[in-house]
Amino acid sequence: SRVMAQIERLNVRAGDSVTRGDVLISLEQNDFKAQLAQSDAQIKAIQAQLTQTEKQLKRISDLYSQGLVSVSDLDDAKAKFDNATANLAIAQQQQTQAQVALEFTRIKAPISGVVVERLVEPGDTATPGKPLLALYNPQQLQLEFNVRERQAIKLRLGQTLQVNLPTLNISTEAIVTEIVPVA
Repeated sequence: SRVMAQIERLNVRAGDSVTRGDVLISLEQNDFKAQLAQSDAQIKAIQAQLTQTEKQLKRISDLYSQGLVSVSDLDDAKAKFDNATANLAIAQQQQTQAQVALEFTRIKAPISGVVVERLVEPGDTATPGKPLLALYNPQQLQLEFNVRERQAIKLRLGQTLQVNLPTLNISTEAIVTEIVPVA
């Protein structure tokens, strides 16, 4: 999870097959929806303020061109308009952040594969960095094993080997992708 929230619903169990992009877990959204609504209201308020300061700037500019107000008054009106414009940009960024946080309440499958283990249940709190589910892609399984030194010196990266797994009744080709020397 990228956000901290209570788990509302788990859509999968161990052994379920999933496709990349499937929604696996739904987190509580109320806080995030409230933040989004708050940012919407803030944007509307700032837009109203911006409209008012824009009108005020236009009036002051017209009066300045007629010589009826000072440069200081014109500068103040420009500053208020620029400030409102900047506040609108900040509020829009906050709204974007709130939308992204709301989207993070739906945890999707990063890969197509099989759910191996469910590490949480509804009502638990999801926190960033805490595993929630374990998935694996059955098309990309890797074998890891110790090899005697006498045999290991003959291995090369990219080499294709015949692998037999009698327990699973599997005989297939495997490619050496990593060699880690350990003493």
